[in-house]
Amino acid sequence: MPSPDRREEILGVATELFSRRGYSQTSLADIGRRVGISGPALYHYFESKAAILFEIRMRIVEGMLQQLTDLHAAIADPVALLDRVLRCHVNTLLDNRAANIVYERDRGLLAPAEEKAIRQRGAQVRGALARHLCARGRGWTPHRHGPDGGGGNAVGRIQLASPDQPPPPTANGSSTRSSPPLLRGFQAVAPQ
Repeated sequence: MPSPDRREEILGVATELFSRRGYSQTSLADIGRRVGISGPALYHYFESKAAILFEIRMRIVEGMLQQLTDLHAAIADPVALLDRVLRCHVNTLLDNRAANIVYERDRGLLAPAEEKAIRQRGAQVRGALARHLCARGRGWTPHRHGPDGGGGNAVGRIQLASPDQPPPPTANGSSTRSSPPLLRGFQAVAPQ
């Protein structure tokens, strides 16, 4: 059975090489050389170079989901929860720069089913954030919308104002305001 430590070492080296050179410019031989084994020996740990990329990218979203679940269990106040989630997310991005470069830059390089699995897990992270905030919020409710509801890639909106404190109208007079970039996929809306 392959060593879990060696597997982690391979993932670490691959993450570094993919982030510096790019996935397409990195061979299994390059990864093996850095780890001290032959390129073909990597097949004892991963079925392909694409399997390595999939695991690197999936770990990013899995880590965010686990972090969100842990924070939800520990923090009752929705504003404090959102603050902590955003701080942890930024720290995770900074602490794992190479993996995040790979995650963002190497989209679309995997088989469609693998790309879909990663996108679906990312949607679960955003959905969990909305549910966690709404479960703790004062009158907060999640809203589903698609391309005709204010953003083609958005998966949800959160009503961020309490019923007695609607957000101020925007310049065009609507009561909807956009979310900060870190909340991509969410939009604050006024209570109805």
